Amino acid sequence: MGLGASRGLGFSRAAPLPRGESEAQQDELEDWQQTLVDQLDEVELRATLASAVLWCFGRALREQPINLTTENARALYAQSSSVRRIDYFLSHSWQSPGIQKYFALLLFLYRGRAMFFGLSAAAGLFVFQSRVYRFPAQCVHDLLGGYPYCQSWVELLGGFAITWLVIVVSTMLPGSTVFLDSLCVHQSDAALKAKGIWNIPSTVRFSRHLLVAFDEEYFRRGWCIYELAIKVSTTPKSELASCLHFLPFSAYFTVVCLHFFWLAASMLFFLFYPA
Repeated sequence: MGLGASRGLGFSRAAPLPRGESEAQQDELEDWQQTLVDQLDEVELRATLASAVLWCFGRALREQPINLTTENARALYAQSSSVRRIDYFLSHSWQSPGIQKYFALLLFLYRGRAMFFGLSAAAGLFVFQSRVYRFPAQCVHDLLGGYPYCQSWVELLGGFAITWLVIVVSTMLPGSTVFLDSLCVHQSDAALKAKGIWNIPSTVRFSRHLLVAFDEEYFRRGWCIYELAIKVSTTPKSELASCLHFLPFSAYFTVVCLHFFWLAASMLFFLFYPA
């Protein structure tokens, strides 16, 4: 879509530079912003669905564009389309592990509903056992100062299964629109690729949120810094906190690993300490 209809959004006036900085730098920044505004009619917003980015354990995140065949590049590009808005622009480095970025996106996008349904399932099981029927449980009597510790397999697996079931089902729903360069910028057609790269500044500007999936590699990449600088320089300071999100994906990945480790440790506990 041409962005003529989006002119009302406008560009915020750049924040004044600190004293001592050249006024020429301030003028240059304002000229650059105005140039983007003048080119809006030639810009097409492209995005894909979050489900396409997360499909097959984030295959689109794990396959580096430089390694794509022409056929695969066309197939990926076909999963994106012109849109009226972009919910999330994913800024990341292709040198970083794709599987970790996949789990970070899962938790970021669906953490709210997963936590809600997981806690609801756990609370529902507790009430059910208190009022209706108590599931068979295994107890250990030599823990916690001599007090018995009892838990059923249903309790153990119920909340865990519901949490991840909600996450998995959510990845199959249409959901939010996401800009991922390997899907939204053609990787084999030179003309379309140039057009996609040319549109990146305006795409970042008109994305509702910028997701910065970062590690130490992120800040070594010029393109990553460029995307982050665009969002910061074209967004009012009062709105930055709500539209700029930093995802330390290695930390998210650690949380997922600990979640599964807890499940495995609990199951081994029951196996080696039978009632």
